[in-house]
Amino acid sequence: MPGPGPEPTGHLDAAFGLALAGGRVLLVSNPRRVGGRSRLLWDLPGGRLAPGETLAAGLRREWREETGLEGTVADLLWVAEGRKARPDGAVVYTWRATCFAVATTGVPRPGPGIQEACWVETQEARRRLSAPYHGPAREWLAGGRRLPGRGHQLGRVHLRDQRGQGGGHAHIAGGGCRKGNQGGGRAARAAARTRRRGCRRSPGRPPAA
Repeated sequence: MPGPGPEPTGHLDAAFGLALAGGRVLLVSNPRRVGGRSRLLWDLPGGRLAPGETLAAGLRREWREETGLEGTVADLLWVAEGRKARPDGAVVYTWRATCFAVATTGVPRPGPGIQEACWVETQEARRRLSAPYHGPAREWLAGGRRLPGRGHQLGRVHLRDQRGQGGGHAHIAGGGCRKGNQGGGRAARAAARTRRRGCRRSPGRPPAA
């Protein structure tokens, strides 16, 4: 897993995955810095890319490290970008987070640095995804979307809740708040075949708040 912080160029790229199965979303909880403070947050599996990694390769690696599962990276769902700034407005670094649909099966097992990995009902997942940079994920889940098929266009959505992150915006597949392809795609069909659901915590660690 790459170390924390941006590259020397002052930019950070990350890739995350959204897996849906039976109305549930796969989430992990781990420590993150939000508003200058370290907090234990729920998140979609994924993370920062290592030097030389493609988005798909980085996401597969992070998925395996954080959940213990293999994931098939499919459709692009959204791209969010922004900047981290100091109180005086000076830019610390810029960031870009890309999210893909991921097909995966099995009961997740939290990896190093992950406190809990769990399949969560969609409504509960929206509540747990509480960090400012989770705006696109909440909007996507609030729209009752299915994972899309190929050929979706990117529509721009302003992130109204990027407080403390220096602002930003997202491009969401399907165009804003419109629903995605109701026929579903390869990722949706594969995810629907998932039968084993569960939740695992790392040994010796307390449950997330």
